[in-house]
Amino acid sequence: MSKYEAEKTAVLEKIAEGKDIKKSDKGKGMYYIGEDLVHIRYNSQDPNIPFQFWFSIYSSALVADYEVWVLGNTGVFYTIPSEVIKKIYDDPDAYLDKSKDGRVVIVTIQWEDESRAIFSRKTDKLYIEYYFQCTIDQVKDFQNV
Repeated sequence: MSKYEAEKTAVLEKIAEGKDIKKSDKGKGMYYIGEDLVHIRYNSQDPNIPFQFWFSIYSSALVADYEVWVLGNTGVFYTIPSEVIKKIYDDPDAYLDKSKDGRVVIVTIQWEDESRAIFSRKTDKLYIEYYFQCTIDQVKDFQNV
């Protein structure tokens, strides 16, 4: 069991709303919730920089229907649709993790006041408050509006 598996499981249960959750063989942190493929990541709090968290987007995560970022505890998470993740990943001016092989995009989440994702030198910050503490069905409702 990985270090934050209990926290990830608790968030998966929240966003699933009773639907079946199954581990996927598509990669680390990948789960099926019903028919939807979800990639979940957990980042612990850095006590020196409160309310700011970092996540990396690898190409392997782009196969998921939803990316779930858990920020330090099970009460602070974002359920983000793949279209948004792909927009971040494909940004030509995205911040890249040069210490990794391949394209790895670094995203900083600042959630205390504005729920914003910072991922590029030129692109405006992306406000992600709509996805805060959302279930899969709630995100689907946003996508259908």
